[in-house]
Amino acid sequence: MPSNLEPAVMRLVEEVRSLTHARTGRLMSEACLWNELVACILGSNVKFEQAQSFACHPSIRSCLDMAMVGRDYDTMEAEVTEALSRPIACFGSMPGKMQRYRFPALRAKCIRLTAQSIYGKGKTIRGLLDACKTPLEARQQLTRNACGIGPKQASLFLRNTGYADNIAILDTHVIHYMLLVGLVTSKPKDVSGLPEYERVETTLQDYAKRLNAKLAHLDTAIWVVMRVYQRECKA
Repeated sequence: MPSNLEPAVMRLVEEVRSLTHARTGRLMSEACLWNELVACILGSNVKFEQAQSFACHPSIRSCLDMAMVGRDYDTMEAEVTEALSRPIACFGSMPGKMQRYRFPALRAKCIRLTAQSIYGKGKTIRGLLDACKTPLEARQQLTRNACGIGPKQASLFLRNTGYADNIAILDTHVIHYMLLVGLVTSKPKDVSGLPEYERVETTLQDYAKRLNAKLAHLDTAIWVVMRVYQRECKA
């Protein structure tokens, strides 16, 4: 294990703690919850900067406006596919460099099916979440009702909206860190499934307790440190 990794994470935990402001989904509008869910769908197997750039782009926001959702799913899917197919300037990219979204048709289909699963059946995201007694139940409901959302993206949604802070976002950077510091002895087989995800998550929760750190602060710090570490390893 690189000897500087854990100390770097712990230093950053303190910074994350001081910068983090509490959010609560119960005060967010349904439109904001929908936009967050779309961003999480777009973030599946796509770089963070690219997913966020497309999720925030006016061309995406306009065809996913709450006033339009549910009126004509075929048209919505076609418009989202077209918007995702246009190259845009993404966060963190070189000036003037335009990027295309990796899976325009696939993610547009996922967004359409999610809208149908929730709004097409007379439900709302807020209603789904408020009916859940625990964050784990809420995560399970999201994976059932949102197409293209696995445990990681569902956890990200719940954290971003303030519905939960004691669940982990187990992306590749966090898993790699857990391997390096010996929290897991081999790469987990399938964290896209809830049973294995929750098993690994429990290990990280125990680690956070040993370090006296809040899980939401810890895995954010790990994510940042590991991105820098992996860039330095490639240099």
